[in-house]
Amino acid sequence: MRLPLPLQGFAWAGMLVTLLFTLGFWRHSVVDVERRSQDRFRQLAERQVDALSDRLHDYERVLLGARGLFAASTQVARDEWGAYIGHLDLEATLPGVQGMGFAVIVPRAAKAAHEQAVRAEGFPEYSIRPEGRRDPYTSIVFLEPFSGRNLRAFGYDMYSEPTRRIAMNRARDTGDPAMTHKVTLVQETDENAQAGFLIYHPVYDRTRPARTVEERRAALIGWVYSPYRAEDLMEAVFSDRGGDAEVEVYDGAPSSRNLLYATPDSGRDAAYTADFHVTVGGIEWTARLRSSEAFEARIDRSQPQLV
Repeated sequence: MRLPLPLQGFAWAGMLVTLLFTLGFWRHSVVDVERRSQDRFRQLAERQVDALSDRLHDYERVLLGARGLFAASTQVARDEWGAYIGHLDLEATLPGVQGMGFAVIVPRAAKAAHEQAVRAEGFPEYSIRPEGRRDPYTSIVFLEPFSGRNLRAFGYDMYSEPTRRIAMNRARDTGDPAMTHKVTLVQETDENAQAGFLIYHPVYDRTRPARTVEERRAALIGWVYSPYRAEDLMEAVFSDRGGDAEVEVYDGAPSSRNLLYATPDSGRDAAYTADFHVTVGGIEWTARLRSSEAFEARIDRSQPQLV
């Protein structure tokens, strides 16, 4: 039985309204799923970036404690430094740090006497490196653990290298910790080479004032510092990330030249991406996190399908 024409019109209109309502509800469901998934990923990414920031600030605080050792002692001996760093048990408490050291300022006029004094401690081959006439020199005289790769840094003049010198000067003038931009550590070899960076904390003569920039420059005796291999540090920080995010960390703006660390699948075309900025020691990093295939596979898209 055919419906009268007016009723047919009402039927078609009702069907059209129902279809439009269903389409609108489906679209709302799709947007809602994507929004909730994006929010969940961003919260996950924020937690991971916070973990990185917290770890770096923990390193700063440990260096501040090491500076306190110099403030509490007339002169810190090599065995005292070794005992202090050993008791920190950094490998267990703050994995990712390559070591902790002290670099002393050596005026050009005192270079020969300084080298002779260190040789007399039982290091007959010791000398400040690289060679050349500079004033002042600096030298890494303490570095724990004093073994393995770290032996390559003994006697190195970090102030002779421009990137390190900029951070050392910033720490000297401000009295605050200063981080370098991306560098290659002197501990690196041809095997498993990684990008690196360093954090410096200035050490001043405790008997002299250090309130102004001029006073701090005059009172400076050296720096406590830590070198970091970027991949080792990031693996320690992100090892428990659960496989939900792929990570890239850049020294500054994202570019291949600035890349410090990347997980294996970090370059894939992911559903969700979030950039964060981490500032430590006067240097800003960019942490870019992308959703992993595992994260995307767990997104529940059943609601739009049901609609």
